Amino acid sequence: MRTSTWFGLALVVAAGASGYMAGAPDPRATPPVVMSDEPGDTAAQAALAAADGWMRTPGTRGTLPATSSDPLPQGSFGTTVDILRERTRAGDAAAARALYEGLRRCDGYEPLREGESVEERAEISTASGFDTAVQIADGFRSLLQERGADTSIVPPVTLEGLHAGQLDRWATLAADCEGAGHVPLDAWRDAQAVASDLDDPDARVSYWSEAFQRWSPLAEMPAKRDRALAGLRRALAAGDWRALAAIGEIHEEGWLAPPSPALAYAYLHAAMLGTRGGSSAPLPWRTGFWTPSADADIRRRLRRLESTLDPATREAARAYGEARHAACCAQGAP
Repeated sequence: MRTSTWFGLALVVAAGASGYMAGAPDPRATPPVVMSDEPGDTAAQAALAAADGWMRTPGTRGTLPATSSDPLPQGSFGTTVDILRERTRAGDAAAARALYEGLRRCDGYEPLREGESVEERAEISTASGFDTAVQIADGFRSLLQERGADTSIVPPVTLEGLHAGQLDRWATLAADCEGAGHVPLDAWRDAQAVASDLDDPDARVSYWSEAFQRWSPLAEMPAKRDRALAGLRRALAAGDWRALAAIGEIHEEGWLAPPSPALAYAYLHAAMLGTRGGSSAPLPWRTGFWTPSADADIRRRLRRLESTLDPATREAARAYGEARHAACCAQGAP
């Protein structure tokens, strides 16, 4: 049975650890990010601009024409998937987004066999995944221990508890995914790319996080990268500050050139200005457990990067970031 069972097991284990972020620093305790009073060293800013690989990335990619603004079909993914696919092919951005989200929820789903019950599927998953669940729980405890947090919030893994969680999970999956047939693993990645091409706001600022991953075949990475960067360019043209945060992470990780803490700091500072200090929603490419708000997430990265920069470089990076924010989002973000 080819399913993403490990992910379901992680959800089951994580359900008992909802207090993970309780020990995290309160982002409100840090001073708000403000526009710098000093223009910064012009030569240092020029050096940042010259090193900014983002400024030399491809331009916009042609998008398919959006042809429909009709309400999305109602019902489970399994009963609406064919309509969503048809409307996506016709250029409907909202349908493409719904198709991507449905494929992601149902990633790797195998239909119930004739006569098979949800209870039987849950029993198989429990028996085959118990050791993996124990390893996941141990990993969470190690992470919490490293951060000085209370490891007791991760409950012990028992067969009874795991079975109850798997039963809930498979009941939810069957209700949503049954009728869609076999859902190939990772099919949602291509659907996300199409949603980005159609200019769904969240997809065009988040597709890069999939396109740049090293699990893609090497031959496919340049085209995927260019496709993702084009989406970010269109997001910037629309005044979406979240694209600045994405570009900051790209510089931080070194996806376009060797990692640059100064450029990462500049773009994340620009994004912080865009949040206006109060974005409670997470960044759309952050998927996982206990996802922080965009505001808290960006502040955490800025604090880490700030410690690596000398005062002059930090000041130049702030000024460069303010220029990037002004070019993107001075008129306000979506």
